[in-house]
Amino acid sequence: MDLRGVEGLCTSEVEARLDVVTPGLTASVPWLMAGQDTGPAPDVPAGLCASAKSAREMTRGKDVGLAVAWAEEALDEAPCRHDPLCVWRALVTLVSAGELVTVDEQCARLVEDVEPGPFTRAQRRSMMLRARARVARHTGDLPGARRILGELIESDVSQNVRLLGVSWLVDVLLEEGAIDEAVDLMADSGLDRAAQQWLMCRPMLLSARAAVRLAIGDADTGFQDFLQAERLFEGQRMSNRAMLLCPTQISLAAKAARRDELAARIAGQVLLRARGWGEPRVLGMALSTLATVENGPDACAQLTEAAELLEVGGARSELITVNQELARRLAARDDVAGARWRIGQAMGIAKEIGAHGRAQNLRAEFGGMTDSVRLTKQESRVASLARGGHSNEQIAGKLGLSLRGIEFHLSNVYRKLGVRGRRGLRDALGEEAAGRQM
Repeated sequence: MDLRGVEGLCTSEVEARLDVVTPGLTASVPWLMAGQDTGPAPDVPAGLCASAKSAREMTRGKDVGLAVAWAEEALDEAPCRHDPLCVWRALVTLVSAGELVTVDEQCARLVEDVEPGPFTRAQRRSMMLRARARVARHTGDLPGARRILGELIESDVSQNVRLLGVSWLVDVLLEEGAIDEAVDLMADSGLDRAAQQWLMCRPMLLSARAAVRLAIGDADTGFQDFLQAERLFEGQRMSNRAMLLCPTQISLAAKAARRDELAARIAGQVLLRARGWGEPRVLGMALSTLATVENGPDACAQLTEAAELLEVGGARSELITVNQELARRLAARDDVAGARWRIGQAMGIAKEIGAHGRAQNLRAEFGGMTDSVRLTKQESRVASLARGGHSNEQIAGKLGLSLRGIEFHLSNVYRKLGVRGRRGLRDALGEEAAGRQM
């Protein structure tokens, strides 16, 4: 029964009956228009409701502003604002557009402020938990994402939803650096076996398994899993491929499997799509991946731009990866101060979001660079004044020290920070660190 031509129709009843809306949010994209044809999207029929229009614009991936506008209309105006499916579609669109504050504020409505229609309370609560889990993951609240996903997996949900929650939890564990725990979860949950079955969430299961295999060093098998997941996503004909983590991960897996040309080609394609969509987090991830796999002369500049985009998008977990990659490249250039600063950024974020395993990996890779640099009070004063542009004579006059004493203190500062002169102080001492004891 095709009801798409009916003016202003919200199709909750059809989709709830088919039990296809419940898988809901994928890595970033819902099973949009579930229960309907998901072929190449034609021009949006005038009869579709605002939420369906927002979903169509999102899958196209060409006009994020229009997608958000339709989603906001769906949340504000009848009939969509009272319909669980319409609210759900709008929230998924907003997640994909990076409008996470709005999603966090609105997702409770799925349980409290809609007409239930054909959806059970368990189904609506499942939608709410998935929306909250994606917000937590995107903003780097890894403990929060773990807690919400645990609640989702243990709740009264369908097999598809439970396995989807498991695949997301695997992703969160890998972001924390808890690789052994991710391996155990994959085995205990039956994810490995389920990835061989024809389930709606199968592409996400394959992606999760591939990410685990890549993390344990099995790049070739992981790459094959990613390729299979990608083919399934293509079979679902999602035009906006940039929103999926899978293409980015495929590129990194191809690089790890020593398929450098393919890795660069995939990364370039993903970046083109990401630029079309324009969401900062997606664009930052795509740009950092291209810089990593191509390793060209502009890699540091690309990674720096990616870090800025991820900062704007609030993607703290991804910022760890970009800062770590930048630190490697800066250290290879003997830019010790720059590398130390990037590692400090990565370590700070890792501790803040509870990614303890990744903090340990940073310590293992960079050793003493991860240690806090301790300057004496006098060294801190001298360094702050030198960083601010004061000459040795001026510093000596301000602090009442001899010129020889200033030279002695600066020599110690340069040695501790791993810099060669005043210019290095600007990188080694961030604005927050300058002027205080480290």
